[in-house]
Amino acid sequence: MHSIGLAQRELQGNRLDEARRILDACPPDLRHWEWHYLHRQCHVELLTIRGHVGGIHALAASPDGKLIAAASLLRRVGPPEWDLKIWDAATGKLVHELKGHRHAIGDVAFSPDSALLASAGYDKTIRLWDVNDGRELRTIAGATLFTQVAFHPDGARLAAAASQQIRVYDVAGGRELFALAGHSGEIRGLAFSADGERLASGCTHGFVKLWDLKSRKEIVSRRGPGPIASVGFSPEEDQIVSCGAGGVGPVRGEVRFWSARDGRQAPLQIVLPHSVAAAGFSADAAHIACACGDGGIAFVHAGTGAIRFTLRGHAGAVSDLAFTAGRTRLVTGSSDGTIRVWPVRNPEFVELAQPLASALTFAGDGRRFALSNVVRRLPRGGTVWLRVVPTPDQDTADPGALEFEAAKPIWALAFAPDKRWLAAAEEHAVTLWDLDKAGAAGVLVEPGVVGLSISPDGQLLATATRNPAVDHRPDLGEPAKLKVAPPQAVVSIKVWHATSGQLRHVLPGQVAVAFSPDGQRLAGAADHSVKTWDVATGKELRTFSGPADHIIGVQFVAAGRQVIGFTRRQATVWDADTGQTIATVDGVGGPAFATPDGLRVVAIHGGLVKWWDARLGRELLSLSVPEETRLIQLALSADGRRVAAAGERKVVMWHAAAP
Repeated sequence: MHSIGLAQRELQGNRLDEARRILDACPPDLRHWEWHYLHRQCHVELLTIRGHVGGIHALAASPDGKLIAAASLLRRVGPPEWDLKIWDAATGKLVHELKGHRHAIGDVAFSPDSALLASAGYDKTIRLWDVNDGRELRTIAGATLFTQVAFHPDGARLAAAASQQIRVYDVAGGRELFALAGHSGEIRGLAFSADGERLASGCTHGFVKLWDLKSRKEIVSRRGPGPIASVGFSPEEDQIVSCGAGGVGPVRGEVRFWSARDGRQAPLQIVLPHSVAAAGFSADAAHIACACGDGGIAFVHAGTGAIRFTLRGHAGAVSDLAFTAGRTRLVTGSSDGTIRVWPVRNPEFVELAQPLASALTFAGDGRRFALSNVVRRLPRGGTVWLRVVPTPDQDTADPGALEFEAAKPIWALAFAPDKRWLAAAEEHAVTLWDLDKAGAAGVLVEPGVVGLSISPDGQLLATATRNPAVDHRPDLGEPAKLKVAPPQAVVSIKVWHATSGQLRHVLPGQVAVAFSPDGQRLAGAADHSVKTWDVATGKELRTFSGPADHIIGVQFVAAGRQVIGFTRRQATVWDADTGQTIATVDGVGGPAFATPDGLRVVAIHGGLVKWWDARLGRELLSLSVPEETRLIQLALSADGRRVAAAGERKVVMWHAAAP
């Protein structure tokens, strides 16, 4: 447990090698949910290329997504050599090593058709390379060093930053067409608009300029507080986005937005704790990826400026980044000499925009989950719905999404083991929904059900009604005001035949119910205790006592050898055969579950999702969401790998399986 805390701190401090070392030293038999969760975060990248000896200075991804070009200093004894290589973006294999530059390479760029590579050198040359065979096709010599290079969208022209000037060349012949002058500092950023009519540039004196290429005149010039490292256009091309170091004092990074019409700065100014060498928009334009000086790639929300997540893995500052075709992958280069290819996703969790949920559960294979909306949050005349949604982090085929309109509020959900039907407990009945035919398959008239469980063979359905004395869901409203069960309803646990609706047993319990993994026993809440019954006969087998509060959740774990009862403050683990208390976990503050092996307890507590060691009762890990949101609903997949929490406007899912 101490190692888990150390590994998490190393991970958050971007010291992934140390975090990996700590995790790798953990014995295999002690690797549980929290270990797999952190291990997954330490191995987010899809590919790591280690073929450069020195730090990466320039980076580009080909428009067709097949190649990566990178330049670095090759440190050798004697005079330094400058390293320029082309790599296969899928395998990381070396495609070409390009030799010719005699000094540092400031920038590289692929042509729009991915056939050419241009490199800008401090040796006062621009070199054009044939990507197919690695031959140098042409050398363009200048009077001063070149720091930036960019192809025009038509591929026929090339813009290069020559110290404080921009020079535009004909690609076919290498002839200079015209020059743009006006910067007072060294130019560090160049970007063409998609239509090729405008060119944005930024310099070390903090100026951002926009040029009209038809008139060859400067049309916008604005100055920020610090040197500009790169510039680009927003996806709508109505704004210029610049990044770099901001102002005076401690080094920090800034991303600024400027109007592409008049250069006025947009209200949003993103400030980061480290310098930013490059930035780029995600495919949906909702986030900006920032190459940070601390070795992380921060994804910042383009509307609020909040850091939504950070990709970590580089041991040195991230010097450049580039999105691949479709922007589904991100390529980064670092001063640590590595190139990494990343999936564009949050490594910590996945978010889905969903309204506040009254019920939430996973299908048995974890590929889908179901949820229903909270009725008290609906406008007058609003609809109660039940949704079956694909789990977003799955690697298998999308099983599709379904939505049903329910008659009354839903307080509990349970998937059948074959995943072909779903039980939903409404105010006055339990509806069985056929997921293949997308319609209701049957109705059990049983008012006030708040707990459901389906036997492993799918033949039996157990229901548990609400106890008026137990406030089992304070997060969804005051029970006294919820017309969940009419006065004549009998508080009980019942076992039904799922297909025929025939009642098999009526048992003295309420609120929560669960079948054992073999389907032979049933556990249910009974005030301050948990009872178990023989499913075949309905005979009571044992009573498990001890908690001071009412039981609001029950579960079989450890292949049915243990029973867990959850109150609003505590989880108690009993031996299922002897009734002996094995362990207690204090601090549970909301909905809670245990992993199938019974070794871990997960619960909502104080707006966080927390994990405990069930045997020792010690907290292991706290999971949070980036924005203030009140988490009220929780679900754990049957394999114990995925956990989901529902908040005010979204469902958040954490995944501990291998990526």
